[in-house]
Amino acid sequence: MSPNLSNISDNKFSIEDLQSLVKSELIGVDTIIDHSLHSDIQLIEGIAKHIIYAGGKRIRPLLSLISAKIFNTTVPSEALYLATAVEFIHTATLLHDDVVDDSDLRRGLQTAHQIWGNSASILVGDYLFAKAFELMVKTGDLAILDILSQTSAKIAAGEVLQLTHSHSLNIDETIALDIIGAKTAELFAAACQTGALTGGANSEQAKILYQYGYALGMVFQITDDILDYTSAANRGKNLGDDFSEGKITLPLIYAYHKANAHDQKRFTDLLTTADNCEADFKIALDLIQTYGGFDTAYTAAKRFADEALNDLRFITSPLVHPLKNLIEFCLERQA
Repeated sequence: MSPNLSNISDNKFSIEDLQSLVKSELIGVDTIIDHSLHSDIQLIEGIAKHIIYAGGKRIRPLLSLISAKIFNTTVPSEALYLATAVEFIHTATLLHDDVVDDSDLRRGLQTAHQIWGNSASILVGDYLFAKAFELMVKTGDLAILDILSQTSAKIAAGEVLQLTHSHSLNIDETIALDIIGAKTAELFAAACQTGALTGGANSEQAKILYQYGYALGMVFQITDDILDYTSAANRGKNLGDDFSEGKITLPLIYAYHKANAHDQKRFTDLLTTADNCEADFKIALDLIQTYGGFDTAYTAAKRFADEALNDLRFITSPLVHPLKNLIEFCLERQA
C-alpha cells in the first residue's frame, strides 16, 4: 500500500527531521515542562513524568511550534507556553484513556494506573489539564484560550461517544470518523491553529492551518487503528489492544458492513466475549483482511492525506515542505 502523493520528497523523513527545525524551542518547552511538573507532592511529579518522558513523538507541540515559525522566524515565548499546554492536554487524555480502557502498556511502559491505581491517574490527569490552562493564560490571548477550551470539551465528548459504542457494531463510518475527529484530530488542528496565531497569522491563515492539522490528525489515527491489528513493533503497545478493549475502529467497521450475515454474527460474538483471547484476535484479524477492512481504512486515510496536502497550497513558507513530508510519514508509518 504505497500512496502516490504529489509534491512530497522521496527522501526518507523522520520526526527527528521535524524536531531539528525547532530544536532550541523544544529545549524551551522541556524547561517549562520540568518547571510546571515540579511539586511537593511526589505522586504528581512521579505519574506525570512517567508518561511525559516515556518517549512519545511530541507531534502536537511540534506542530504548534512549526505553525508559529511559519509566520515568525523568531518564535515568541508565548508559543512555548502554548506548545507545553498542548502536550499537557494530550498527556492528561492518555492518563484518562488508560483508566477507561484498562490498558496495560503505554509507550512501552506499564501504564500509570497499573502502577499507582485508577484514582491517582485520573487526579493527575486533571492536574495536567489545570496546568495546561494555567499555561494558556500566560499566552495572554483570549482567542487561544477559547480554542483550546473548546478543543478540550470536544475531546471529552469524543471519549463519551466512543464509550457509548464500546463492544457494539451498531456504528457507521460517520460516527467512527466523528470519534476520531474529536479524540485525535481536534487537538492536532488546535495545535496548528493556535500556534499560527502566536506567530502572528491572521484568522484566515490560522484556519487553514487548523484544517491541515485536522486532516493530518485523521490520517494519524486511522493508520494507528490499522497498526493496532497489524504491527506491534516499536509502538509500545500490545498487538490487538483496540480489539481486546472492545473499541470499534474503522478497519473493523468497514469489514463488518461488507461481511455476509454469518460472518457479521461471528464479528458480533467476538466483540461481546467477556475475555478475548489470542485465538479470537486471530479470527477477527482474518475476517477483517478477508473483507478488505484494512485496505478500505487506508483509502480513507489517503483521502484525508490529500485534503491536508491541498490545505497547504494556500500557505507560502519553506516550512510547508516538511509539513508535507509529515503527511506521508503519518500515512506510511510503521510505529
